Amino acid sequence: MNQLNEALDSFFHLKERGTTVRTELVAGATSFMTLAFLIAVHPSIMASCGMDKGAMATVTIVSAMIFTLICGLYCNIPFVLATAMGSNALIAYSIVGAGIATWQVALGMNFISGVIFVIISVCNIREMVVKVIPKGLKITMGAAVGMFITATGMSNVKLIRINDSGFLKLGDLHSPEIILAGITLLLILAFTSRKMKSGLLLAMVIGTVIGIPMGLTTVPSHLISMPPSMAPVAFKLDILGALKLVYVPFILAFFMGDFFSTVGNLFGIGSKANLLDEEGNFPDIKKPFIVDAVGTCVGTVMGTNTVTIYAQSAAGVEAGGRTGLTAVGCAICLGLALFFTPVALMVPNSVSSAALITIGLGMLTCMEKLDYSDFTEYMPAFASVMGTAYTYNIATGLTLGIITCVITKLAAGKAKELHPAIYIIAVPLLYYLVALA
Repeated sequence: MNQLNEALDSFFHLKERGTTVRTELVAGATSFMTLAFLIAVHPSIMASCGMDKGAMATVTIVSAMIFTLICGLYCNIPFVLATAMGSNALIAYSIVGAGIATWQVALGMNFISGVIFVIISVCNIREMVVKVIPKGLKITMGAAVGMFITATGMSNVKLIRINDSGFLKLGDLHSPEIILAGITLLLILAFTSRKMKSGLLLAMVIGTVIGIPMGLTTVPSHLISMPPSMAPVAFKLDILGALKLVYVPFILAFFMGDFFSTVGNLFGIGSKANLLDEEGNFPDIKKPFIVDAVGTCVGTVMGTNTVTIYAQSAAGVEAGGRTGLTAVGCAICLGLALFFTPVALMVPNSVSSAALITIGLGMLTCMEKLDYSDFTEYMPAFASVMGTAYTYNIATGLTLGIITCVITKLAAGKAKELHPAIYIIAVPLLYYLVALA
C-alpha cells in the first residue's frame, strides 16, 4: 500500500500540491455525485429530438469517463469533462426542434466546431487568445462560474422562479425539494465549517438517505444493470450535410459557447484550486485545451454533443482536490455507474443542488482581488458576473465582459492598456451576441 501511495505521489505530485490520496479520491467521488444528474437529464433532452434514450445514457457516461480520465492522467488537474448542457439544448430545441436540420446534421455541425478547436489549440492560437484577455477579467472568471453554479442549483429545485411580469421571485418554500435542499445545505455548512475534508460528500450521502422517506428518491429494486448499446447513435453524425453556409451561425454558436465556457471554467476553478500563476495565467494550458477540443470531436462521433470541462469540477476542488487523481477518481465512479446506474440515480436533485449552491457562493471570494479604484477594471468584471447569472451562460457572460472592457477602455482614453488583439476578438464576439439574440 505504501508503494502504491508513493507511486501516486510521484506521478500526481500530491505532496507538492498539499494533498493526499484519500483527499483526492473523496474529491473525485464528490465531483461525480454533483455530476450524476447528467445521466438522467442529458438523455431526456436528446431524446426529445429523436435520439435513443438508452443509447444516450451509455454515451453520456462513457464519453465523460474517457475524457475525465485522460484529463487526470495527461493534464494532472482536478477537472471533469462531460457533455455540455448548453450545446445539447442548442441541438434539441434550436436546431432539430425548430425544423432546421436533423440531429445527425446537428452533430456534424458540432463536429466541425470541434475540428476548429483542435486546429487552434494545436497551433497555440487558443492560448494566445487567452493571454490577451485582461487580468481583471481572468481574476473574476471564478465569480462568474460561481454565479452559474449557484444559479444552476437554485433553478434545479425551483428556489428562484420567474413570475408573470418577468421578475425573479422565491419558489414554494413548503416544497419537499426545497426543504431537502435546505437540510442538505445546513449539513454541508456544519461539516465544512468544522474543516471536514469529506464533509461535502458526507452531507450529500446523508441528504440522499433523508430523501428516501420524503419520497424524493427510492432504493432501486436492483443495483446492477447492463448498459444499453450505443449503436443507435454512434457514428451517425452527418458531416457532409453540415457543410452549408446556412449552418455557419450554428457552428459559430457551438464554437464560441465551448471556447469561452472552457476558458471560464479553467480559470475560475483553477483560481479556486490555486493552479494559476502570479500573472493570473494557467500554466501548461495547452494540454486541457487539446483534451477539451478532442473531446468535442470524439464525443460527436460517439453520438453526443460537445464534451467539455464541467463547472461541477468545482465540487471536487471544494472537497480538497488539487491534482489529476481527483479526475481519475471521478472517472472510476463513472465507470462503475455504467453498471450501477440505478445507484447513481439515487442522488436526488435537491441534494446535488444544495452542493452546487454552496460551491458557487464560495467561488465569489476571488472578487476581492479586483482593483475597485478603476472603473474600467471592475465594470467589465461586473458585466461578466451578472451576464453569466442572468443569461445562465458562462460564454455569454465572458463575452459581455470582454465587450464592456473594450468600450470602457476606449471611453476612458485607455485604449493602449489593452492588447491590440482584443479589439479583433471583440468583433466575432459581438456577432455571437447578435446571433444569440
